[in-house]
Amino acid sequence: MKTLRYSLLTAWIVFLVVIIGCVTSPAYKSLYTAGHATDAAVKSYFDLVVAGKVRTNGVPTVAKAYTEFQAVYAVALKAAQGNINAPPDATVIAQESEVFSVLEKAKALK
Repeated sequence: MKTLRYSLLTAWIVFLVVIIGCVTSPAYKSLYTAGHATDAAVKSYFDLVVAGKVRTNGVPTVAKAYTEFQAVYAVALKAAQGNINAPPDATVIAQESEVFSVLEKAKALK
């Protein structure tokens, strides 16, 4: 009985540690992954525009948000001394979120 109780307690503690660790971890663990994901999403959007699958009305907004992301990313990369494996700071994550938000709105234009 004691073994079962300790096993359940141990399992519960492990579960909580995993959940808390997942919730508090940033979406991207490095500047590289944040930059690569954003670049790929913007490229994909522009490919859809060229293919005529989405309207061009969102292009200026997407371009502006992406340019702002690139500026923030460059500052973060310089602060990390060029280390693309450094974790992204809050400004990079916030600007990246802005790019993805703008992309979703631009893709919804019909």
